[in-house]
Amino acid sequence: MDLDLMKLLEYWNNGLRCADILVKLALDFAGEENDELVRSARGLNAGLGGSRGVCGSLTGCCLVIGYFTETNDVLNGAVQEFVEWFNEKTVPLAGSVNCGDIIGTAGGCPRLVLDCYSKTMEILSETGVFDED
Repeated sequence: MDLDLMKLLEYWNNGLRCADILVKLALDFAGEENDELVRSARGLNAGLGGSRGVCGSLTGCCLVIGYFTETNDVLNGAVQEFVEWFNEKTVPLAGSVNCGDIIGTAGGCPRLVLDCYSKTMEILSETGVFDED
């Protein structure tokens, strides 16, 4: 089993969800700890505080990109690339980017979270934030 998937499932079993898992995985990758940031991301889980609005994987990845990028040009380009990818992945299946519509599609939440994490790390690597390994 993939190490990222194992960590994701561990965090999921410990009560974390989409956005805070994404933040925790990215911090782990960077060798950083930031419990306040992880805790802050909880408000994005389950479509903005459980409201089933905009998907927490979408907003959580935007948070990760914002945390790790240093200039607005890099930030905006990276977020736009991620949002475009996310829309292409979810809208054809769910009809929107809302949690309530996405649940049950795209392989379920853990699969979508892992796919979003992989895409975010790819984008951050492409922008030079992280070395590709």
